[in-house]
Amino acid sequence: MAIFTRHTVSETFSELASDDTLSQVKLLANEVSSSTDDRDLQALLARFVKEDQFAFLVAEGGNYLAHSDGSKVGGSVGDDFSAQVAAELAAGGERVVTESTTGRLVGFSPVPGAFSTAVLIVDGTVVSTPMGRIQRAAAVQLAVSLVLVAVAGGTVIWFVFKPVQRLTKAAEELGAGNLDVQIDSSEMEGELEVLALAFNQMSRQLRGDRDELEQRVEERTEELRRIQEAERRLAEESAFLSQVGQIVSSTLDIDEVYERFAAEMKKLVDFDRLAINIIDHEAGVFVFRYASGLLQPGRQVPDVVALKDTQTEHVIATGKPLIRGGIASNPPARDELSVELGFRSSIMVPLFHKGRILGTLSLRSRRFNTYGSREQSVLERLSDYITPAIANAELYSQQTKAEEALRESEERFRALFEDSRDAIFISSPEGKFIDLNQAALDLFGLTRDEAIGANVAERYANPADQRRFQRDIVRSGVVRDFEEKLLKKDGTEMDCLVTATRRPAADSDSVGEIQGIIRDITERKRAEETLLQQARELAVLEERSRMAREIHDTLAQGFTGIFLQLEAGEQALSESPDEVAGHLSKAKLLAQESLQEARRSVWDLLPHALEQLDLVDALQEAVDQFVAAGGEQATLKVAGEIRELMPTVQTAILRICQESLTNVRRHAEANRVDVTLTFQHKAVYLAVQDDGQGFDTENVAPESA
Repeated sequence: MAIFTRHTVSETFSELASDDTLSQVKLLANEVSSSTDDRDLQALLARFVKEDQFAFLVAEGGNYLAHSDGSKVGGSVGDDFSAQVAAELAAGGERVVTESTTGRLVGFSPVPGAFSTAVLIVDGTVVSTPMGRIQRAAAVQLAVSLVLVAVAGGTVIWFVFKPVQRLTKAAEELGAGNLDVQIDSSEMEGELEVLALAFNQMSRQLRGDRDELEQRVEERTEELRRIQEAERRLAEESAFLSQVGQIVSSTLDIDEVYERFAAEMKKLVDFDRLAINIIDHEAGVFVFRYASGLLQPGRQVPDVVALKDTQTEHVIATGKPLIRGGIASNPPARDELSVELGFRSSIMVPLFHKGRILGTLSLRSRRFNTYGSREQSVLERLSDYITPAIANAELYSQQTKAEEALRESEERFRALFEDSRDAIFISSPEGKFIDLNQAALDLFGLTRDEAIGANVAERYANPADQRRFQRDIVRSGVVRDFEEKLLKKDGTEMDCLVTATRRPAADSDSVGEIQGIIRDITERKRAEETLLQQARELAVLEERSRMAREIHDTLAQGFTGIFLQLEAGEQALSESPDEVAGHLSKAKLLAQESLQEARRSVWDLLPHALEQLDLVDALQEAVDQFVAAGGEQATLKVAGEIRELMPTVQTAILRICQESLTNVRRHAEANRVDVTLTFQHKAVYLAVQDDGQGFDTENVAPESA
């Protein structure tokens, strides 16, 4: 019975230890697969094992890739283990073996996604020590049984059969597994007393071993439960990450991704509010891109919040997750509004994309200390799945906005292009029409099919105009109010003004497309010619009127004076002959003045003044003649940059100057006259000033003025 009991306990403990070791090494392999830094691996192995264990990673060559004992890294597995373990390791797979030479439990598991194997070693004493004690106790039990047989015979001889019966019964109970049995040795003497005391000591030792074994089994069972719970959570997290991966890959609608992601997250990690923020580093703000759960004023989609003095700013600055067990008291940022809404704890992790923080993922809870290292690990692993989707969504959103803005811009341009009353065209560097609006088509009398691709040269009445236009647009890139004659489809000529620009070409050495506006000024030109003709006719009439006034004021009065003097002289011949000479002298003087005035008028009418002289010299000659005729002082001043004026304008200025000087001599009684000709950008001013007597403008009749 003792042998059966030993076998049953040993087998049970060995199975528990083996299962425990296999679960641990599988969990270790999964943890290793999530780490990429060798220093993290070293720390992970050292943290994972207990005092009676050690663990390591084996590379393909049989060397230690990482070891819970850092001094072993790089060494050979064959230096520390038997050929049996080396052969099992080379065979690969996932299992637990007992090293025959040491009794150690050795667990193997391949690392997912890596070219290495995780190994966990359990010290052999964990198994051998309790079993050895039980085996020694069983041997003692057997010896006691033999002694009892011998003693039984002796007791018959020594008439002590009753104590022997107690010893025999106690041995049977012990053999049946009752480790609490004790023998009362108070009535025994001699060898029987010693034997009873030894039996009681052995029973106490067995009870101690049993209690120790039960304690170890309980501890290992609890540890196995924790490992199984960790495996369950790991499986849940893996399933969650897989589900998130499927969500991300199943749709391009990021809003749908957010909603489904939040629903799955709620199953794994508790929260009362979830938020995803996108960072605008240049502007120093973050944008709420998604929020789920309790509403928070000022923190809704698409609110924009300054980074300063926020937990988001802290996460960006450190590049690490932030867990706050108590929002009201934990630095770095106090959020009074969150506290008022009942939030007590929070966690935020950065979302990295291409080495830069794209945004943050945060959870808030109404309970204190809701989040710890497990939740941080889940969110960090999750960020690897969700961040690319967010980045793609942001890029897609920006591209969509840019395309929408471009589309709206094109629509506005097209509307402006088509609705414009001005003729607009776009032509290629080769001189082909690319596009024309309806006003341009109407201008030329063409259909769109006839115009698109047609040669621009066909619309020019004068090829020289096209050469000049092409030269100017290539040289300066812009042409403004370029006057040229264009042809309608029926051959009708049009006077047009063209304003055009040259678009930059992809090749800097070539000419880009030309975009321009054509304005038909044919009617305006005709109107200008009509106005010019009318102005000429009016000038002739004005000149006739001036000449009539001048003849009336000068020659007519002079001839009248001569007539009167001659008439007076005729009367004096009969009445007073001495007065005839005076009248003749006055008539002669009046005749001389009239002749001089007639010559001046004739000179004014002759075109040679402006034909032989420029305007300034002609004005100077008029001033000189004024001085020679009357003796008054007169000067001519010219201001501004002198430029060529139209002949009609020059004639008008000269006539005004002459008329003004004549009026000064006749009416002003002036001693000095100043004539000033001023050239300005868009006008020419002539001023004639004298120091003679003026007149009251209010008393001058309008027609006289």
